[in-house]
Amino acid sequence: AAERAKLIDHFQAALARADIVILSDYGKGILLDGVAGELIAICRDAGKPVLVDPKGRDYARYAGATAVTPNRKELGEAVGRAVFGDDEIVAAARDLIAAHDFEFIVATRSEKGMSVVTAEDARHISTQAREVFDVSGAGDTVIASFALSLAAGADRVQAATIANAAGGVVVGKRGTARLNVEELSGALFRSHGPVAHQDAILDANAAARMVSAWKEEGLTVGFTNGCFDILHAGHVSLLHAARSQCDRLVLGLNSDASVRRLKGPGRPVNDQHDRACVLAALA
Repeated sequence: AAERAKLIDHFQAALARADIVILSDYGKGILLDGVAGELIAICRDAGKPVLVDPKGRDYARYAGATAVTPNRKELGEAVGRAVFGDDEIVAAARDLIAAHDFEFIVATRSEKGMSVVTAEDARHISTQAREVFDVSGAGDTVIASFALSLAAGADRVQAATIANAAGGVVVGKRGTARLNVEELSGALFRSHGPVAHQDAILDANAAARMVSAWKEEGLTVGFTNGCFDILHAGHVSLLHAARSQCDRLVLGLNSDASVRRLKGPGRPVNDQHDRACVLAALA
């Protein structure tokens, strides 16, 4: 009882500094005997979302959580039947939502990606094909990325898309691995393209880190640059030719001062921000 009270006290103190909570005891039993329910109630009273990485077949202990994140096998065990296809995943998830007052369920599905299911709708997010070296820690990466994205303001589907890409990066590494923002950005670019055209605009340091991440994946990286003040057919031909020679192309853009030196005091017609946005929209 004393240990439980101490755990609750520490949890409440930490909760004040948190925007979102993840509960996971890796099946060691810390969340049994009503502890999970008590922590979830504390989170709900504080208005903090709480995600649970569930263990065991009895999800009643997690009732009232914002969401649980079972894999396909765990989802089937929780409802007492095998689930494989999209419709089966959705039906099983909705059974649990109705029974335990979850807002939604995020079901991870290995090579099939993941599904985000609510009582009203469902979205299935496919994974990006890549060689798998080691799945150690991938589940932790997924729930952590999902929670961080939600806390930063993403909606459920956006958060799942980010988490899916993050998991795809770490399974391509050996051992329990971490990922950096450039690897995650690269994975999102590969699978979905830039979320917005501004996402393709990087400063020199960020571009260098992304190039390094691409090279670690064994990709060839090309580079070209120009003023691109008034786009014309020659620019399109240059970009097409450069892109055809590599897996990834970095496009350098001359600054306004550089364009002025090269083309005279009346240039550029479009400033560097506008030129960058136009080029980024072509990414």
